[in-house]
Amino acid sequence: LVPDVVTALQAFAGAHRARFTYPVIAITGSNGKTTVKEWLVTLLGDDFAVVKSPQSYNSQIGVPLSLLQMGPQHNLAIIEAGISKKGEMAKLEKMIRPDYGILTHFGDAHAEGFADAAEKLTEKLQLFRHTRALIADATDDFVFAQLQAFVATSPQALETLGYSPAHSHRLTQVHATATSISAELVRADQVNALEIPVPGDAALANAALAALVAAFLQVDFAKIRLRLPLLRPVSMRMEMITDNPEVTIINDAYNADLASFKNALSLLATERYHAARTLVLTDIDHQ
Repeated sequence: LVPDVVTALQAFAGAHRARFTYPVIAITGSNGKTTVKEWLVTLLGDDFAVVKSPQSYNSQIGVPLSLLQMGPQHNLAIIEAGISKKGEMAKLEKMIRPDYGILTHFGDAHAEGFADAAEKLTEKLQLFRHTRALIADATDDFVFAQLQAFVATSPQALETLGYSPAHSHRLTQVHATATSISAELVRADQVNALEIPVPGDAALANAALAALVAAFLQVDFAKIRLRLPLLRPVSMRMEMITDNPEVTIINDAYNADLASFKNALSLLATERYHAARTLVLTDIDHQ
């Protein structure tokens, strides 16, 4: 018998995680956590024995359940962490104790639990207070500035993905079709081609982020490039369903925020096969 079941579960999971010394990667962000996690596992291929969060188990209960999957047969863990209000991330960080961090796209999902965007991002970054390195989608200027301030107080290696020369990894030569997107990923004088069999700017950023992390883990980029064609949309997250040649469905039912809606409209704009278009949109509560 315990006075608080969730607190006890978290303490138990934290003790279990402490049994293992192999690297733990923590992923947070507003959108793309599960996609980046699944795509990173694909890119790591046979190079690691990975244990990962099941599905989207990233809550105060989902994280401990994910950590309890860790075992001696693994040599890398990838754990999602999601929050909806202030004060939650400190509990997740205490359990996960990540060695490395990934920040996916930061947007307005769960904004109602925070005073403003700065407070929400500050809370998310608490996950990375003790990491050795942070690899982040910093395509948004606000996020980029906040990351610079964060590493000034929590010193660690920072790798940022964006479109300008200010970022350590820059996306250039972007070319989109209805079924794919390609770009060049530039770091200093190194240029690597990316071609993703999933359309949309969000897919490109997620795939590039996963590729950067795989490369950071010493996977050769030649291997990464060979595995990129294996990437597939995660169910109900910006998936394009084309089973019926007369109908194409863009299904993003798992997300309900303005950034995801904009990404869906951007993807719809690349669809050229059907003249008529229909939008099915639920309420977006915090907009």
